[in-house]
Amino acid sequence: MATNRCVLMVLLICSDCAYTGVKGDAIPTFFTSAGGQVTLPCTNVLSEDCSSTTWIYNNGGYSSGTTEEVGHGLVKPNSPTNRSKRLRVASNCSLNIANATAEDVGLYTCQQFLIEGAQQEGDDAPVYLAVLQMSASSEVTEIEPGSEVTLQCLLLTHDKCKRTVENKLKISWVDKENRELHRTSNRHIQTSSVCNITIAEKPVDLKPSERWRSWTCRLTADGQVKASTTYSIQVKASTEILEDRTVFIIVGVLVACLLSTILVIVVICKKRANSERRAQNNVNEIRLCDMASESNQPFANDQSTDDLLYASIDDHLNQEQSTNHARKSPVDTQMYSYLMPPSSDETENRGSVDHGGLYATVQK
Repeated sequence: MATNRCVLMVLLICSDCAYTGVKGDAIPTFFTSAGGQVTLPCTNVLSEDCSSTTWIYNNGGYSSGTTEEVGHGLVKPNSPTNRSKRLRVASNCSLNIANATAEDVGLYTCQQFLIEGAQQEGDDAPVYLAVLQMSASSEVTEIEPGSEVTLQCLLLTHDKCKRTVENKLKISWVDKENRELHRTSNRHIQTSSVCNITIAEKPVDLKPSERWRSWTCRLTADGQVKASTTYSIQVKASTEILEDRTVFIIVGVLVACLLSTILVIVVICKKRANSERRAQNNVNEIRLCDMASESNQPFANDQSTDDLLYASIDDHLNQEQSTNHARKSPVDTQMYSYLMPPSSDETENRGSVDHGGLYATVQK
């Protein structure tokens, strides 16, 4: 009886150890960089055609909930994560993830079900996925020498970089020869945590051939490189800066000349318009003077004033308004009509001549 109790206790202890291994450090972690590709292995495959393989996903510390990404060897097209186009089941039932993003970080578990709705066969085969991500403080693609560039490299894990990978990782900045970068007068490196490192640098003393400047964030685990991501930016040469400034000056001068020309043209046009207006006014004044002079000349000889008959028709037309006119204005108005004696032919043809339409008004 005592022997059975010992065996039972050993089984319980072993069961507890296995449980701790599944949930603790025994779960392997796989790494990739943002935009990269990663393959998560399934170690408990039962059917070679993957018809029994199911992959479930839980993003751990970022949000709660578990989703089924693969069922019986087929990617779920209506998964809530909306990434079915980036998932693929390999021939060995591993899960391939393309174009990895921060949303892919979490716990992936491979399970086996012989038929749909049946109980699970065997144990879980869980793996963690962590993504190395780099971001720049500015989105510019070209800078001048001496301009500062600030980059942040961040490792995203299921537990926000706590216990699981805390003592196994190292993030560092390296150059194109994979030599680790250190602080200098033009370079500042800050490590906020084992999963967060920042660099701020002013590219100076570049060689003429160095048109591009690159920074690489490298992740190592257990002394091995697991992932890396690189950021590159173009640095203008001194001659290009001089050319840009020269072009800017030339454009500024041209614009100033154009504006000055437009201003001169406007002034000239205004002066011409004023001159033409004054000339036209002079012509009108001359015409008025000529007309006034002609009106004071006597009638032609063949039509002497002795032959004209004048008659005052003011009393006839303005009899009712004479009193009002006298009140409104001191100027007397008389209306006269001049009558030309009819010719003999007209006298013969007409008994009388209508002079009602010929009259003039004179103010004095």
